Amino acid sequence: MRHPVFSLCLAILFFVAGCGESRPRTIPVTGLVTLDGDPVADASITFYPENGRPATGRTDAEGIYTLTTFETGDGAVPGQHRVSISKQTIPESNSTEDLEAITSEVPEVYSNADTSGLKAEVVAGQDAPIDFNLAE
Repeated sequence: MRHPVFSLCLAILFFVAGCGESRPRTIPVTGLVTLDGDPVADASITFYPENGRPATGRTDAEGIYTLTTFETGDGAVPGQHRVSISKQTIPESNSTEDLEAITSEVPEVYSNADTSGLKAEVVAGQDAPIDFNLAE
């Protein structure tokens, strides 16, 4: 009779051990985005790691961003990242003419991580912000 009880306890132990947190570790990341020295408000920023889930954020009125991967403000996975930054002015109406008038307030080259040339390294224990000084 001891054998079935032992087996049941062992099975429960393996089940509970397998239910742990399985997502990758993240490191908090913040920084400042400027364009020709002026803060860029309401811009989207994305960090693309070599492997894993991208981290995203939006700049506030002062151009400061905080990245999110899984939970608000949790940061990005450690390692090298390609970065994209974009900000578009979208008309309020959905007419075809207005949609054609969508303009980018940040040079288009920065809106694609493959063409932006922007890179960042996220390192455990990192306290310094990761700033991006864009130019027209």
